[in-house]
Amino acid sequence: MMFRILAPVVLVACLMGCGGGTGDGFSGTRGPVTGKITCGGQPVPEGCKVVFQSKEGANYMSVGSTNAKGEYTLLYNAQSQIPGVAYIVTVTPPVKQETKGAMSPDQMANAGQAAATTTAAPLPFPERYTSAVGSKLEFTVKAGKTPLISICRPPDTIPGRCLSTHS
Repeated sequence: MMFRILAPVVLVACLMGCGGGTGDGFSGTRGPVTGKITCGGQPVPEGCKVVFQSKEGANYMSVGSTNAKGEYTLLYNAQSQIPGVAYIVTVTPPVKQETKGAMSPDQMANAGQAAATTTAAPLPFPERYTSAVGSKLEFTVKAGKTPLISICRPPDTIPGRCLSTHS
């Protein structure tokens, strides 16, 4: 008789304690992050990957992609609520994938040789923004703040003029 009474109470207690969280251990404030990235006053190309990587403590990483206007929305564990911590921001250019029809073995060999001699297209912004080590872009997520990030092309590398994060 006692088991029939306690079993539902234990089940309800477990369900209340086990649901609703993201499983990342973060108990602080969270907020959505949308923003815009420009380079030299123009939006970065569509498809640039925007990554917010936590600076310290636990490893929180949120990712988004830019649209044609340079705008992005970050997702964290498939949710829009990002842990409210300080982040290093990196931006990488879009990956261009060419789709071609079937190639013969000779065409594949020639394509491989051409790829080996082809130089990569220039980045649409300074390379330092593609790495958490080189990027000086930082943002702390707080409710109601939207990062507007402006980066410049080389040789426009006057300190303090080309790199800015506004909230």
